Amino acid sequence: MLHRTIYGICALMMLAILSLWVTPVLAVNHDTDAGAVAATVQPVHGLALFDAPKYGPDFTHLDYVNPDAPKGGLLKQGATGTFDSLNPFLITGQAAARMNLTYDTLMQRVWDEPFSVYGLVAESVELAPDRSWMTFHLNPAARFHDGQPVTATDVKFSLETLRENGRPNTRRVYGFVTAIEIIDDHTITFRLLPSAEREVPLVLAMLPVLPAHYWADHDFGRTTLTPPLGGGPYRVASLDPGRSITYERVADYWAADLPVNRGQYNFDTVQIEYFRDDDVALEAFKAREVNFRRESDPNAWATRYSGPAAEGGLLKLEQLPHHRPDWTLSLIFNTRRDLFDDLRVRTALDLAFDFEWLDRAVFRDAYKRIESYYPNSELAATGLPDAAELALLEPFRDSLPEAVFGPAYEAPRTDGSGMAGRRGNLGLRRGLDGVHRQLAFVLLQRSGFRPFRARGGAADQADWREFSLKSGNLSGVPFHASASGRGSFFSVITGHSAARRALSASQRSACGSVSGR
Repeated sequence: MLHRTIYGICALMMLAILSLWVTPVLAVNHDTDAGAVAATVQPVHGLALFDAPKYGPDFTHLDYVNPDAPKGGLLKQGATGTFDSLNPFLITGQAAARMNLTYDTLMQRVWDEPFSVYGLVAESVELAPDRSWMTFHLNPAARFHDGQPVTATDVKFSLETLRENGRPNTRRVYGFVTAIEIIDDHTITFRLLPSAEREVPLVLAMLPVLPAHYWADHDFGRTTLTPPLGGGPYRVASLDPGRSITYERVADYWAADLPVNRGQYNFDTVQIEYFRDDDVALEAFKAREVNFRRESDPNAWATRYSGPAAEGGLLKLEQLPHHRPDWTLSLIFNTRRDLFDDLRVRTALDLAFDFEWLDRAVFRDAYKRIESYYPNSELAATGLPDAAELALLEPFRDSLPEAVFGPAYEAPRTDGSGMAGRRGNLGLRRGLDGVHRQLAFVLLQRSGFRPFRARGGAADQADWREFSLKSGNLSGVPFHASASGRGSFFSVITGHSAARRALSASQRSACGSVSGR
């Protein structure tokens, strides 16, 4: 319900509304007697961000795996760039791909739920109703690759070390832990700040567990090409620095038959080959030098997966909808600039953006313009506000745009003809109902802007294809030529997904050979 309020206020402020990160926050009551609460909290096998976890305490395997999948064989994958470190937790250096395979986490996230975690190193967890503390109960069978048991001391060391030396995002989340209490060798409690977001306990549950006894004799803060001790389903077997790394499956991996792992980690060997250029990586895939590739370029997907291997049926190309949150690209106006402080201007540029032409001419119809901060999920607003949403919105009606109380936002559509066409959404258009609607041309004129006079001719309202914006001391600034730096007109946001925090997103994906976006 709240998402419609946020979305309605901001929807018309964006050119290509492609997602904004909104963090859920939980109000916490700290007047509750801690001892009484602790006595009523029971250990559970899993946690979910909102509702109860999908899988019950007696589940045997995840629905999306084959629990009887055969084991063996070699998987070769390609990566672009290079690597100079086997420590994936530092901001310094470039860590080798897939080093996560060598570590276990307290609990394991699954991919057929919005955000849920289940027991791995921690076989159960207690979480206070106000999320002010959580206690992990470790599995006594948990072992590192050298056979040493995993203890609460290792968990404490892991959090403190990553909070001090880890990447900025992990430092921030682990910084919500105010105290760590070791109850015994297999029980540990984290106490959290009141300001911790609702998802923080689940992120803490995904803490990688590092062996304290190994790092006592090694400098965690330095990059290294010596394979560090881990505890995950794979260990580093060999590497050619910067060129390739090979992982071997741990035959006696202690957690192989846990419900979250059964049917997974099936290849005996996983090899990552590095290529300096993605074009070379693609050719290596077509030459069968690697087995699996995800394609992110729609033009390459449409034109470059041909040749003897494809024609002979040796390449299997699939597009796979994934139904999960996706990283998004956002173009958000800098409303601190006078140029974009007018809602009519932002609306006009939203109308002028010819997404249909761009998708057809440049991206080969590979993309779908999203219309919510939470696309492809049940959190996306649809239709009119329902009674519960109206109950939240009504107290603020006087300060909200009327559009918030109307139908959910729909992005403007064009005929896809681009600059060569006579796009109806640029001028003043009479709809099928006979009503004239103010479109881009009219909105900009009423905001004080002038038509762009090109090729020595006068601008014509019916054929207004280019804009030159002029407002105050800003003169002749084409809307498509944004500057960079502190004074930028637009902020280009990549890698954000509000829906990933709450539910799911993204409309399409492709896997190229399995290939995809």
